[in-house]
Amino acid sequence: MGFGTSAGGALTTALALKEVLNLPLTYNQIGKLAHLVEIQLQTGLGTVSSLTFNGGLILVTEPGAPGICKIDRIPLNPDYVVVVGCYKTLIPKKPVLTSPQRMQQINVYGQRALEAILAEPSLENFLAQCWLFAQNAEFATEGVRELVSVAEKAGAIGAAQNMIGEVVHAVVHEENASSVAEAFKQTLSSNQVIVSRIDFEGVRLIK
Repeated sequence: MGFGTSAGGALTTALALKEVLNLPLTYNQIGKLAHLVEIQLQTGLGTVSSLTFNGGLILVTEPGAPGICKIDRIPLNPDYVVVVGCYKTLIPKKPVLTSPQRMQQINVYGQRALEAILAEPSLENFLAQCWLFAQNAEFATEGVRELVSVAEKAGAIGAAQNMIGEVVHAVVHEENASSVAEAFKQTLSSNQVIVSRIDFEGVRLIK
């Protein structure tokens, strides 16, 4: 559903195996293994690389495995909250990732979005450009369009679509989180709405 769970699962599994088996691997080597698994299984393209960086608002400016790609970050206020609205529809990735025409379209609009974000690296512009990309790349469904509009009217700084999923993530000031969540619940059930803080530490082992 566009939450990066396949990349997260691959990376955390590799990190846990390194610990359990005492493997002589660096963080980037662990990330490269997870990245290759994603590519081979066609579950994603570059999400692992962004997950190997400390959290916050991450930009992958040059693609590739960890240690090869280039990553930047837009400074972000830690008081922001993310409100997510999830439809139950699952969008399969493989038909997109294996289509040369779709991949060309995505690459063209993705490069435009990245250039526009780097020209004005702010949270507001990031969300605006990501939402524009979702529409140009023909991922935005009517339900997604409705949730983005609802979020903005309820006080969100901005909202965009998960890639790839029929899911909207809105970034809000903490005091507006409940109003945006309640607005989503006018369309979705309570278990389809998530309110979360933003992580600034990145992937790590926990006790």
